[in-house]
Amino acid sequence: MKRASIRSWPIVRRILIWKKAWLWTRYFLAQSGVFERPEETNSARARLRKDAHALEKGLSLPAIRPFFGRQKITKLIDDIDTARANEALDADREVAESVLSAYGQWHSENGHAEPFVEGLQDQFQPSAERSRLGGTITLERPDPEAGSAGFDATVLSRRTVRNFSEKRVPREEIEAAVAVAWTSPSVCNRQPWAISLAQEKADVARILRWQAGNRGFAESIDTLLVVLADTKAFVEDYEVFEPFVDAGIFSGVLVNALHARGIGSCCLNLCVSHGVAERIISELDAPRHLFPIMMIGCGYPQDDCEVAISARGPSVIVS
Repeated sequence: MKRASIRSWPIVRRILIWKKAWLWTRYFLAQSGVFERPEETNSARARLRKDAHALEKGLSLPAIRPFFGRQKITKLIDDIDTARANEALDADREVAESVLSAYGQWHSENGHAEPFVEGLQDQFQPSAERSRLGGTITLERPDPEAGSAGFDATVLSRRTVRNFSEKRVPREEIEAAVAVAWTSPSVCNRQPWAISLAQEKADVARILRWQAGNRGFAESIDTLLVVLADTKAFVEDYEVFEPFVDAGIFSGVLVNALHARGIGSCCLNLCVSHGVAERIISELDAPRHLFPIMMIGCGYPQDDCEVAISARGPSVIVS
């Protein structure tokens, strides 16, 4: 009788789960933006985006409450002033200023006067550029004639590909798909993700050795993407698991954007030990705060490519 692996023992499994939870928590506390460090650009960017987006959300409600978010505005102005010393934050500072401009403009147009708001209007005057960067716009609806058929057909026809041709995928096509995925929803619009892209065979093989689910087709992968979560974008203690949520949403949009361009993909999970995750970060020569969430093998499918049916169960709608 075959002896059960020690990893199958309930007590060992509990210890391993606790160990993983502890190592992730320790990493998150060290690398995230929970503890404010003014010199860290990524955390400062996250705070600008977080508070600016909170005001944008308020301006998009069906019944806007006059003078809402005063505390956030005061903090946002302080963060804007601090950001002026860091050129890397210029784009995000300009967005935040544009949101404050939109806030003041809405109050002016709706007859809500107060010295605090008037001061905002003087400091962040409206302009064509600011109206493009921050505030609200009218929802652009899809063409009703087109319906959802095209989108549905694209998503429903996507399958995991494990048989790629030798035809090289242009880097521009990958970057175009990434740009589409970049519009994915994220907590307070913080866009907390990054991509590592490898196309040289030696680089692909070197990175893939840390992932166990690519046997039998690894050699045919043309492009290997590693989806990374920017942990410095998370600035609250209750966001400890949000990196996996946001990077997962991004990855789902990305594989469909690739498929729409005729590029096949295979999601390769990274349910690995924390030590292996750290080695992957080193292998990519990435900053330590970018945590690997998954790998995606890409390429043009072979003409006669067979794919798993991957039958889906019925949708589960709880209520």
